[in-house]
Amino acid sequence: MAWVNDILTTDFPIPEMNTEVAYVYAQMTSVPSLRYMWTVQRRERGTRMGHDLMIASVAITHCMPILTGNVRDYLKIHQLFPLPGVYQPMESRWHVPAETDCFLPRLDEIEDCHDDELLPTM
Repeated sequence: MAWVNDILTTDFPIPEMNTEVAYVYAQMTSVPSLRYMWTVQRRERGTRMGHDLMIASVAITHCMPILTGNVRDYLKIHQLFPLPGVYQPMESRWHVPAETDCFLPRLDEIEDCHDDELLPTM
């Protein structure tokens, strides 16, 4: 988890988990069509932890776009809870245009960037 330590030692903004975020998250978890994002599904092998809804709640509350390698769930969330932007860095593409101007480098233009270093693995 060295990449987490790298982020924590920079001036990367870390938005606060506050009561407003909790309220937005609670609204999301009350929507039946989003239930699969935060509950155990009987036919699935693994348990979903609901991180996409939590990340979306933080993004909405703090008006911060989301950068993700997997936009599918965020586009579903966006249909019900408008997100302030969803960017897929591997494609260098905004799937939901950002509400504010953001500079995002194209991953294919970053020197010394190897495919196995793009995203952390678990």
